Amino acid sequence: MDWKKKLPGKLIDIGKKQINEYKRGKVYYIRWNCKYEGEDGAIFWAWSPSRTVHGRRADAESEAERYKMELELLLGRNRDRAPLSYWIKLLREKRLAEGARDDSRLSPLTLERERYDFDRIEKYFGARTLSETTVGVILDTYDQMRDDGVSRHDLHRAHGKLSAVFEFAIAKLARDDSSAIFANPCKLDVVKSEAKRPKGKKRVPLTLREATDLIRALKGEPITGHRVVVWLALVTGVRRGEALGLVWGCVNLEEKTILVRDQYAKDKKLRDAKTDESERFIVIDDATVAYLGKWKSLQREQLAELGLEQTAKTPVCMDANGGFISPDNFNKWRRRYFVDHGLGTFSIDRVYTDPAGCKRHLYSGYEGKDLHCLRHTQATLLVANGVDVKTVQGRLGHSDSSVTMDIYTHTVKENDREAADVIGRILTSV
Repeated sequence: MDWKKKLPGKLIDIGKKQINEYKRGKVYYIRWNCKYEGEDGAIFWAWSPSRTVHGRRADAESEAERYKMELELLLGRNRDRAPLSYWIKLLREKRLAEGARDDSRLSPLTLERERYDFDRIEKYFGARTLSETTVGVILDTYDQMRDDGVSRHDLHRAHGKLSAVFEFAIAKLARDDSSAIFANPCKLDVVKSEAKRPKGKKRVPLTLREATDLIRALKGEPITGHRVVVWLALVTGVRRGEALGLVWGCVNLEEKTILVRDQYAKDKKLRDAKTDESERFIVIDDATVAYLGKWKSLQREQLAELGLEQTAKTPVCMDANGGFISPDNFNKWRRRYFVDHGLGTFSIDRVYTDPAGCKRHLYSGYEGKDLHCLRHTQATLLVANGVDVKTVQGRLGHSDSSVTMDIYTHTVKENDREAADVIGRILTSV
């Protein structure tokens, strides 16, 4: 619950602070004596809601001053002097609230990554105010971050989050008719150039031979929900969450179409598609219709053994209990499956004996293809065989054709390299 809702009336002024020691050097309670105006117009003094601080006395003193700053901001005082940590906290709360909504497209993974970004900028910039965070300060801090071992990728993400905090604070101050006027220094080219997005790691798609070998293996193996995910990723280009979130009500075997509408996220909840473009119909080929039809019949029998009925809401890629497959559990299975089929390796193999006396292997350090490579494989094969980029973009649900073109360009470069070798062999052999 928001502590502001616990205030006994309208805040008018701030008095003395109180720090009570609960456990010496470990736990303290802090609060401020404040003047309020009640609903009946009466003026009175009362303590603000108590706040618990774990740490030393100095930590309690620092938190008390932060608490006072929050109270002053509630009064409309000194908003331009609030430290960035205050604005970071507000933006974090806003993003978490957005992610908690049922219709949110913010995945738990996105919010988890944001947590690290927020922590990083709070560490390096949190103590400064907006006006103190100048271009020079930002550039010097970026140098310090690089010296501290922050990667180019993490620096780029931190820069984006710092810019978002500035935009949020500036908009908030403007809405409150504050006299303070700020510009976002993160938008200046001299700052942006210091935190450029590094070139992303190129996912190498499967070769045609690898792709056909994988399909052949899937056809010859018992069909399971996990294997259906791999099939769909390779043949339709759906994302992992989209495959895991697919239900039979979105599969029309007669019309040979799949409706991608939801994604099954890391928090084990069905969420809306990633973007508007991600919600799409995908036409499937005859082999996929046959594969899914066979699996649907087999799944119906498995569900009956569990005392369950197959419905439009039943997950296509179900687990052994008839529910949705956990993304983490699928990743663990997929890595082992890819290793077994020559698409990856484990660098570490720990052998141990279980309580029953059986020798077991604990594999880790996976290196190789991931599920997203299958998505790139489809794009590569389609474009290489004459399908236009716009059609591939729609099939994959890319919001920007440049993303599709990146895949295509990478493939062209690889093919061009092979062409150069061929022409070189032809001409030099004369």
